[in-house]
Amino acid sequence: WSRHILYSKSKVSESEDYQRVGAFLKAIPQDVLAKASLRSKAYTRALMHFEAHITENKESIQDHLTFLQTLYAAMHEPDGVRGVNALRREEPSLREQILEHESIGLLRDATACYDRAIHYECGTYQRGYEYIVRLHMLSELEHTFTELQQSKKGSVPHLSKLPPHWSDRLEMTQNSFRAKEPILALRRALLSLQPQPVCEELVGECWLQSARVARKAGHHQTAFNALLNADNTNLAELVTEKAKWLWSKSDAHQALIVLQKGVAQCFPDDQTLTDPHSLQIKGKAMLL
Repeated sequence: WSRHILYSKSKVSESEDYQRVGAFLKAIPQDVLAKASLRSKAYTRALMHFEAHITENKESIQDHLTFLQTLYAAMHEPDGVRGVNALRREEPSLREQILEHESIGLLRDATACYDRAIHYECGTYQRGYEYIVRLHMLSELEHTFTELQQSKKGSVPHLSKLPPHWSDRLEMTQNSFRAKEPILALRRALLSLQPQPVCEELVGECWLQSARVARKAGHHQTAFNALLNADNTNLAELVTEKAKWLWSKSDAHQALIVLQKGVAQCFPDDQTLTDPHSLQIKGKAMLL
């Protein structure tokens, strides 16, 4: 509109409306307009605004090579992409290398860069996740000590079962022994601070969870050690976990024997089950 008014009626260009519109347009940074034009696929306009931004602000083009390369790639200008790379004073990033390879048709090289980028991101994620697990543990440590202080004062009762959010948080944790076992070890230590004998049952549940996690990870000896520690508690789930551990070692015969004996011991025929949790455990055991 401003260009139309400017070139059609020169006197109108001196009006207040024109001046206001002109001031508004000038207030919009040229680099913002360039990025908006790129997203809108108005590539020629994006290049025009980019050039205006560089000229007005007298900035070094070295700081904007990634944007310029992306723009040339979107315009299907392989020579422009090559030209941008020629201007670089530093080694291009993986993303920049991928742009160049794809724009000039070197798809094998682009694939190699993608593989390297994926490997790098996975490694970075894994290193970062270790800190997330530590923050997770610090949060539980703080929460449990607060509850212990309150229970000593009599303001809250002692734990009679594992906090429900513990199970949810463990489910959301990365499905690996390396991530889950430190959390379970901390929980066992925290639960041991609770009064006896309630803590023995709760610690046993944590040992059982460790056995399950270790078994799924293929750490059979670690799983066995956890089962031995959980054996001091009267957990019905212990029977099914022992059977699953034996089955994972390809000892199907012994797994069936343990399962049959365990079901007969934990759920005798003359005992009527009314607890939904016990019914669920028995049902799972019978289905194995």
